[in-house]
Amino acid sequence: MQSQEANIEFSKRGGAKIGNLNATWPLAKLTVNKYKLELNASLVSVVFKPGDITSIEPYGFGLISGIRINHKVEKYKSLVVFRTSDNATQLISDIRKTGFFDNNDALPDDVAASISVAQTGGAFPIKTSAAIITVLIWNLLCLPSFISAFWGNKVTAINLSPNWALGFVLLLSVGLLTIPSVQRLILKPGRDIQSIRVFLFFLIFIVGTMLIMRSLLPMSQR
Repeated sequence: MQSQEANIEFSKRGGAKIGNLNATWPLAKLTVNKYKLELNASLVSVVFKPGDITSIEPYGFGLISGIRINHKVEKYKSLVVFRTSDNATQLISDIRKTGFFDNNDALPDDVAASISVAQTGGAFPIKTSAAIITVLIWNLLCLPSFISAFWGNKVTAINLSPNWALGFVLLLSVGLLTIPSVQRLILKPGRDIQSIRVFLFFLIFIVGTMLIMRSLLPMSQR
């Protein structure tokens, strides 16, 4: 019976607020088992072991309420909220059933190590250097379009520069989803692609739609 309880895992999709970042449904996912509580919210994720949590309490009101996770991890923002249409009391009860609240046992070495690495890296899963390089490449690819707008240049290659930038984001997103070497290059140690998978699918959909719409526009309107 104890082994069965140890394997209980609860997960729920919803919205979240971590510091100043807001993620709407379904971009946030709360996952809890006996050893850890993890909240993935778009491009930000936080993970806690039982001893990191000081309390979990109802938060908000109306149709979209949720829970606030009060913690003592210095690397994370103090405000960590998971929002859902479910009753907050029931949500806390579901978390309690996993055994997370009452777990005073030592964590397995691999779980403790992964949580420690994730917390040390902070809530943002992408390496700072990778984020800076990505933004720099995006701006360089968009630069000809800004020059065109300033000087009124109608050169075809310049008008296509937003397509190059969008294509770069599309290829990078697909690479992150499918190529382990790209994941190791961009994600911080201890992070895996699961934490941002939904966000990447959403980004691919948006960027793909924009590329299709731009391809249907006459060249003079791009």
